[in-house]
Amino acid sequence: MIYSIIAPMGRGKTLFASLYAKEYSTRFPDRKIYCNYHLNLQNVIYSPCMFLPYKSLEKCLIIYDDIYSSKSLDRLIGIIVNLSRKKDLDIILTGQYYTMIDKRVRVLSTEILVQYDKNNDMLEFAVERSKDDDPKQYDFYRIREISKVAKGLYDTNEVVDFSTPMKIREEIKKFSTNIEELEVNVSLYTNNQQKIVKMTKELAEELGWKYSDGKKQKKGVEK
Repeated sequence: MIYSIIAPMGRGKTLFASLYAKEYSTRFPDRKIYCNYHLNLQNVIYSPCMFLPYKSLEKCLIIYDDIYSSKSLDRLIGIIVNLSRKKDLDIILTGQYYTMIDKRVRVLSTEILVQYDKNNDMLEFAVERSKDDDPKQYDFYRIREISKVAKGLYDTNEVVDFSTPMKIREEIKKFSTNIEELEVNVSLYTNNQQKIVKMTKELAEELGWKYSDGKKQKKGVEK
């Protein structure tokens, strides 16, 4: 399931995504949660650049906060659309405006509008009912005493570390379990095909894998 969380800055997008993750963690304590900000929950894996083991993902939650900041948005969208077809995979994307969510994703996702009411310590949100509704119709909800519900869940003032080239290389290697995933993650870093091949080859060698002439294999495995 894909959810598109829409609201201007400071209106509760990250708050809603974090509360969803909290509920998800309670329902599925053995499943992983991948997130591009620090979230204080069981089984959360922090990936600031959203490099992930994409080919092996299943039965997990992926939260991409502020999707428009992605360096290779088109490539990421293609991966998300493909992943959405997998069973038991929840994906949450947040953006300040509806148009920030790519049309290919909007067609597949359920839109959720959020509004944080600081004065009344309440989070209000509207969930799109059905893609067949014209005009759109929503179901409305609210969560009261939100400061208690979300206490200690995440740092609202978190400043994400700068992604240096060296750090990016290490992140890509960390989340790639095979050559194919390595190539996918590198393609999220650069759109240049020559750079993709060069960087994939370099990182593969660092990991002890063989990559040459477009043929990918682990060392020791015959062609």
